[in-house]
Amino acid sequence: MTLKISLPTEFTQFHTLLAISTPLKDYRLVHAINENLLFSLKRIDDFPYYISEEKGFEHYPMFHGEDEFYRTNYFLFTNKIDGGILIPQWARMDYLFLFEGDVSSEQVSNITQKIRKINNVLMVSTVELAKVKNIELIFSDLEMHMTELNRKAKEQRNELRYKAPVFSNQN
Repeated sequence: MTLKISLPTEFTQFHTLLAISTPLKDYRLVHAINENLLFSLKRIDDFPYYISEEKGFEHYPMFHGEDEFYRTNYFLFTNKIDGGILIPQWARMDYLFLFEGDVSSEQVSNITQKIRKINNVLMVSTVELAKVKNIELIFSDLEMHMTELNRKAKEQRNELRYKAPVFSNQN
């Protein structure tokens, strides 16, 4: 008897994923997206994703931005690296652009149109999340990754806060 683990599909309720095909380097694409969409995507630690027992974890370059007003997070991942492909069904696409939050179809359409206008962007397509085999695992790993990054950032802030300046008492 095979035991199947089924993860909740609520993961996909507030997620939208675009696949982008372009020969642009990640930093050039991010710059163009930031300029054209007025986003503030910034490079963060690579996204570790478990590929297989043979390969273990692969680390995918990742950028993050957030819109506090709309409570939306934006993530741009490299889909292809030397060691593997994050979403094999979209192997021909170079980047994955994930929106986490309540983003309307009108907003997605507007973002898609603006990305298509970027020089050297060949194709932008909306990914139907229900058809992506490993999407729940990606979302779960992304949540753990962001939690770890937030924990590290909090520790760094606390270290800076508690380092009191040393004054010498010279009279």
